[in-house]
Formats: sequence, C-alpha cells, structure tokens
Amino acid sequence: MFSRKCRNHIFNGGAGGGGSLLVQSLVNYSTATKIAPSQNGILTNYLVKSLGFSKEVAISTSSKVTRLKPLKYSPNSVINYFENLGMSKSQLRTIVSLYPNILFWNVERSLAPKIKVLEELGLSGLDIVRIFMVHKCLLVRGVNSYMRPRIECYKELFDTDIRVAAFKRYALRTYKVKHVKQNLLLLQSIGFTCADIVKLMAKDAKNILFLSGEKLQDTVRRVENDLGIPRVSAFFYYGMYVLSSYRQSNIDAKFETFKSFGWSDAEILALVRNSPLILCMSPHTMRRSLDCFMKEFGYSSEYLVSHPVLLALSLERRVKPRIEVQKVLIEMNLNKGKTALYTLLIKPEAKFLKDHVLKYKDILPNMCAEYLKMVGKQKMEQLGVLR
Repeated sequence: MFSRKCRNHIFNGGAGGGGSLLVQSLVNYSTATKIAPSQNGILTNYLVKSLGFSKEVAISTSSKVTRLKPLKYSPNSVINYFENLGMSKSQLRTIVSLYPNILFWNVERSLAPKIKVLEELGLSGLDIVRIFMVHKCLLVRGVNSYMRPRIECYKELFDTDIRVAAFKRYALRTYKVKHVKQNLLLLQSIGFTCADIVKLMAKDAKNILFLSGEKLQDTVRRVENDLGIPRVSAFFYYGMYVLSSYRQSNIDAKFETFKSFGWSDAEILALVRNSPLILCMSPHTMRRSLDCFMKEFGYSSEYLVSHPVLLALSLERRVKPRIEVQKVLIEMNLNKGKTALYTLLIKPEAKFLKDHVLKYKDILPNMCAEYLKMVGKQKMEQLGVLR
C-alpha cells in the first residue's frame, strides 16, 4: 500500500516539499523490479489524465515501460520542459507513445544538453520542436557521439542559415561524417557553392551527399558525358540534380518518349543541355506536352529544342486557358496585334492578364470569368487581381 501511494504521489507531481523523500523511498526499494499490472495502471491513468491519451493507447504505451528505475524522476518535469519549448499536448503524445521512458529522464542530464547543442546551432523554441517532430529519434541519440559530429560537419562548410537548413533536413541520416565531408568538398571542387549544395538538399536529390565517393564521381562523369553538360555550364548543377534524383530506367523511359515523337538522340541531348529539368517531367506529362505542341500546334522538334520553356508550361494552368482567350479575341476581331503563340504563352501572368484579359473585362465578362476559373482563384489573389 505504501509503495502504491508513493507512486501515485510521483505521477501526481507531489505536494509541498515532501515529494523528494517519497521518491527516494520508492527508488531504494524498487529500482530493479518489473512493473506489476497495478503499477502499469497508475502510468496508464497518468497518460490519460495528463496528456489526453485514449485508454487503449495509454495501456499500450505504459506496457513499454518495463522497470521502475526511471521513476526516480517526475514525469511532470519532462512534460513541463517540453511545453516550455512550445511543444503541444498532441506533439507530446506522439513523442511519449514512441519513447515512454523519456518521461522518467533527468531533464538536466538527458534532455537539456540536446536542447543546448541545437541552440548553439542557431535554433530556438518552435524550431527545436519541429526538428524533434521530424527527427523523433534525435531524442534518444547521444549528444557527443551523434549530434555534435554532424553539426560540426556542416558548421565547417556552411554559414549559419545554410547550416541550420542542412541540419534540419539531414542531421539524422545514418552516415559517416567523414564520408559526407569528402562529398561536400568534391562538390565544391567542381564549382558548387554552399548555396548550390543546400538547394540540392532542399530539393531532396536522392542521397547525393550519401553516395559513395566513387558513385558521386560517376554521377559527375555522366552529367558531362551522357548529358553533354560541361562543368562550366550554369546547367551542370541541374544535371547533377536530375541524375541523382531519378533512376537510369526512369530517364531512359523519358528519352524513349521523345523518340516516339520522332526525335533523334542528338535533338534530345540538345534539349537536355538547354533545359535539364525537362527530365523531371513524368513520361505521361511529357507525352501530353509533345502531343499538344507538335501535333496540335505543329511545332517541330528543332523549334522546341531552341524554345524548351514551352514543354515545361502547364497545359491546364497556362497553355489551354491562354489559347481559349486568344480564340475569343480573334473571333471578336480584337487581336489586332496578332501576338505570336510563343510570346503569348511565355508572358508573365500579370502582363498577360493586363494585355489580354482585364483589358476586355467590360465587353467580355464571361471570357474574363472563365479564364480566372481555369487559372485558379488562389493564383489571381496572389497577383492582387481579385482583391
């Protein structure tokens, strides 16, 4: 009975200054014993009342705590610590359901050092909470054995803002720090700036930093030899992004799509040199664009090679809506300038609206309304058209 009262006292946060004596009594007698069902019930009730767990999840979570040794420290201390960081009850439930033993940690010894090392990186409050929610296992990683080496890896190469971005995205990947440093230095040696590298990371170029040195060098070689993009080209970066983001089989499928429309290898490579990100399109989207511009509008492959931006335009949000506007203006004999299709399609949205849509909103209100509907109300609001 006394033992049970002690545990109830701990989970309820204690009262006055006598809580530490009761905790010590419990620890002296039970640090190596397994939790009995009744004791699990105490933790279950605590999770329900303090963190809003459902009964079922609370039972499942409490069953993961197998020894009483962690009860040396009050769960309330941990919860208060996280809440002061800005962590919500919902976020706390997520963390505790994964790592329930964390409730019984010594805050100053086990949690505060992790927060401190993140603060040294330039993070604070909600930023730290977001990192924990994305990289939950960071809570159970060692500060000196895991966190600091990875921070130092980025700290040596990047300034503060870029370092934070890099750490947020990749700090918890399982990799050898020395290996990543070598890859970062290799990328810099071929002309990549720190900002370029972080842009690759932000775009999630698949494991570019975590490739073996041999594979990374092979990717560099393929951009030069297979895609024909020299290192000095401004597009070399995009070539690296494409080849590190997509499997060779995926890229081959896109080449075959072009060939099915009569393109030669030389024409495809010329297009890729001018616009490597064309290879980011899915074969289905690529096929629809080629069908539209080559079969419907009659453009040749030679023309598209020299005007690659056309293939990257959204058919639904850009091409078709503007073509419909052009048709109406021609029918109404209002297209006096006879704007070329290419010029019409590449105009910035605000400029197109001013010259071809809003100019006629009083005499062609239906055309204006239909265009806004096709393009999207949200985009128009961003441009200030509907305010």
